[in-house]
Amino acid sequence: MTDETDRQVLRRMIEAGRRITRESTADAALSLAVTRAGQEVLGLMIEVPAVTERHMTLADLPEVIEDRALRLVIEGPGGGLGLMVLGVEVLSAIVQMQTIGRLCRTDTANRRPTRTDAAMAVEFVDRLLSEIERELAGSAAAGWGAGFRYASWIEEGRPLATLLEDTAFRVWKIEGRLGPAGTGGDMLWVVPADGRGGRGRPPVAAGEGGDAPPPADPDWDTRLSRSVLGAHARLDAVLNRMALPLSEVLALRPGMEIPLPGAEIGAILVEAEGRRLARGRLGQFRGQRAVLLGAEDVTAPREQPQPGPSDSVPVADCAPDIDMLLGTVAQPLHALG
Repeated sequence: MTDETDRQVLRRMIEAGRRITRESTADAALSLAVTRAGQEVLGLMIEVPAVTERHMTLADLPEVIEDRALRLVIEGPGGGLGLMVLGVEVLSAIVQMQTIGRLCRTDTANRRPTRTDAAMAVEFVDRLLSEIERELAGSAAAGWGAGFRYASWIEEGRPLATLLEDTAFRVWKIEGRLGPAGTGGDMLWVVPADGRGGRGRPPVAAGEGGDAPPPADPDWDTRLSRSVLGAHARLDAVLNRMALPLSEVLALRPGMEIPLPGAEIGAILVEAEGRRLARGRLGQFRGQRAVLLGAEDVTAPREQPQPGPSDSVPVADCAPDIDMLLGTVAQPLHALG
């Protein structure tokens, strides 16, 4: 079949599924959401043969997260935090579809996920979460499953206990089949079991049947503030961003001079996890480099790194070590700011 025929068949499958399961169960919602997000964001057919749910504690979560998986924190209504975990095969597919536009076989098992990987996965993850919310709208499951979006990336080795609340979680394992070859790839969707009143849940009026919303936790704000304010936050002062061919990046060596066209010491960006916090001016304070902060709209949209020039990675060649290559390049790029 042609690509257009594939898309038409996919649309009919999705619409038929929505009509049949309007009061959609969570597993059906996940299947439809993954298929739609893969096609519309990546142009990649993802089949979901199985979705399973488990209830787990915070201490048990590391047991089900595979080594080298990309772990992303997602935030929902009421400050509830969860995880979206992308297995190495899924992450590899996301990177390949956004860089060379096709899937090819690579050995990704020994490569650690990087901040660059996280940035490239954000659009797919946010679209997936949006589609899950759409499918759960109006159902009881929306109370715990709707309203989540990407919040931050967790570097490998960082304990989950420093970020997530010690509570019960719903852990959904999504088994995927990627592309025409049906390569296996798993994802985990982890959300607090009881939720905090997600969008789309119909209100329960006094005297009506149905489950009443959970009572408010009067100590939640205090505990959240204590946890957040006690955490370490890394700030990056960005003088300039620039795009270089991959060949030039790999040729960088200590001592080389890199011209920064358009860089101004009075236009420094202060960022945390890729989110712009403020503008500033480069200066000195007590003999050390310093940045004088100025006013900046902290609600400005996040800037997402874009793939480099397509001619740096030929599509036709489908280099077998593209994922290893991206992992090698990510650290020099981050060092450059």
